[in-house]
Amino acid sequence: MDKNAIQPPNETRKEVIPFLQGRPERKQPINEEDILNLKINLNVARTLNEFLEISG
Repeated sequence: MDKNAIQPPNETRKEVIPFLQGRPERKQPINEEDILNLKINLNVARTLNEFLEISG
């Protein structure tokens, strides 16, 4: 597939990850405590939706 043929919408919000444009800007670095909390939530949650809910 030719990447040049895919045009993202002109009006995208900054917090949305547009196709083929990478992730949004990070406001602050992720610290070790946040990573630990995400690992715990990942092991506790039974579904992806539950993980997303408890990870907030």
